[in-house]
Amino acid sequence: MPDPAVLRPLAPSVSRVRDALLGGRRNLQADRDLADLLELRFPGTARAALEARAFASRAVTWCARQGIAQFVIPEPGLPLPGGAAEAARAVIPGARVAYAVTDVSETGYARREAAGDDATAAVVGISAGDPAGLLADPALLKVIDLGEPAAVVLAMTAHLMPGEEAAAMVAGFASALAPGSALVVSAWVPPGPGAGRLIAACAPAARLFRHTVPDIEGWLSGLDLVKPGVTDVRGWRAGMPEPRLRPRPDAMTAGAVARVLPSR
Repeated sequence: MPDPAVLRPLAPSVSRVRDALLGGRRNLQADRDLADLLELRFPGTARAALEARAFASRAVTWCARQGIAQFVIPEPGLPLPGGAAEAARAVIPGARVAYAVTDVSETGYARREAAGDDATAAVVGISAGDPAGLLADPALLKVIDLGEPAAVVLAMTAHLMPGEEAAAMVAGFASALAPGSALVVSAWVPPGPGAGRLIAACAPAARLFRHTVPDIEGWLSGLDLVKPGVTDVRGWRAGMPEPRLRPRPDAMTAGAVARVLPSR
């Protein structure tokens, strides 16, 4: 657990609310209250968070099965059981992982996760919105070799920034990664009329931005989209049996995996 002195702020944060929705313990009462409110007003919010995490784990499992053995994970929140790092190491036990943490309440935990582990790094204070800064950080470079294929897991990150910033984030990582690398991207894609209400409800923790499936496809143009392309994360299976999906009236999460192609 983080030092209680670090947890004095009472305002909820996006990473800690996500932690609460996923059943974690690294959150405050304000985060749990907002998570409960979201579930009350938008039933299925916690399930959607679990489904988004499950997609990231499936996508990372796919990447590891392709031989990718290093992962950069600058997603909101820190790892929980069943997360991306655990999925990677279930396939490649020695997989190298670099987290990026910007929430001050999580820095202590992140550093403890990396302490004494030569295959894990914690980058503090640099977000996914700064790909160049993140990939140049000395802590990351101790475990990640950018000359070799790596997977960057941008799960549930793009809807925290405007479209042009999300596009620049994806392009920045894609241009810096070695051929054969992969980008895992997922974002909230609201198809229904309840989107505005959900944006307002989340305002105490984060400002959300609306994106569409064509937006995400545009960010990934020039990369090799893994089938089935950009889709509801519940149905992204990459060859595994696909479940029968019920449409969601208010919101869904879309995701994709794309490979970095060799330069011509």
